[in-house]
Amino acid sequence: MITQAYITSIASLPLAYKFPAETRGATEYPVDAWDLLQFGACPARWVNTPRQEHEPKVSLSEVVRLLHLTPEHVGPHYVMRPETYEAMRNECPKCQSVSAAKVCRTCNMARRMVTATKPWSAAASYCIQWTEGHTKQLHRIVPYDLAQTAQELTRALDNDEAVAALRAASELQAAIRAQWEDEDTGLKIPLRAVINYLPTQGDSHDYGVGSLSVVRDVSPAAWSAAAYTRGHHVAAAFKQDIAAALFGEARPHHLWVVVEPDPPYIVGRRRTTPEMLTAGRTAYQELLKAYARCLSTGIWPVFDTSVPGSVRAWTEWFLEPWMTQGDGKTDRFFGVAASRALEPPQPLAKAA
Repeated sequence: MITQAYITSIASLPLAYKFPAETRGATEYPVDAWDLLQFGACPARWVNTPRQEHEPKVSLSEVVRLLHLTPEHVGPHYVMRPETYEAMRNECPKCQSVSAAKVCRTCNMARRMVTATKPWSAAASYCIQWTEGHTKQLHRIVPYDLAQTAQELTRALDNDEAVAALRAASELQAAIRAQWEDEDTGLKIPLRAVINYLPTQGDSHDYGVGSLSVVRDVSPAAWSAAAYTRGHHVAAAFKQDIAAALFGEARPHHLWVVVEPDPPYIVGRRRTTPEMLTAGRTAYQELLKAYARCLSTGIWPVFDTSVPGSVRAWTEWFLEPWMTQGDGKTDRFFGVAASRALEPPQPLAKAA
């Protein structure tokens, strides 16, 4: 069960807790829901994946979280890259031609240095120096076009009354630590989570907690299929139970704020049903129990059984129904089926 939940920070950076300092496979490593889902896919792959120090590129989702949830971090931690920069050029005052020559041969006039606005270029000296300066200050640089799109999405979110009300009622970007007490192994496994919207107790929204996502299609059917495949119900139940341990009472609903990245930036709102949360809860608890067994034994299973010298070391590959289009009879090669419709060749007539 999940116990000892406590908030470590409010208004956390968008990537807070994504890259823990602890090593995967160590008992002190704090797992989150996404760790568990990756562990479930393949324990050996998860535990042996090298730890990232940071996210190399800024994503749209990261910037939307920044602008919508914690805009106060723009400046201290983020900087928006300009669309243009100012450069000096040697220009003829009459024909505006540019050259390194002091005199314009066409107009016979002395050139003069003028300031010109140019599109941002990664190869330009000024742009290189600007980027190096902000990198040294540990700023995450947001490309101009990405910033413009994120601002549009943020406006769409802010203009949605229900989303605005949830935001106003919540602690935003709440980083939380908790503990899973595993009955089978006796291990106490540290957990971590960042809850985008954590409504305060006593508020009208304290029936749940919320998550923010940028998705390609917010239509209910498309979002539902994508969210289930990616394990969002597992992450929701994980966060719900951490919040329950934090507040000492259950919160029955998980809320999702979703927004599309393309015009007209449609905003969607979803919430879990009891059966969906139950399915997610069953999944994350099974994953945590399996994770505890791997921690206690130091064995991280891979797909194929290790039985050296035995044929059982080689996983069998079976012919499955889908490989023969379901009925086991239909040829999957077009050429085979199409050739059956061809007329048989006629024998050539003998010469008289």
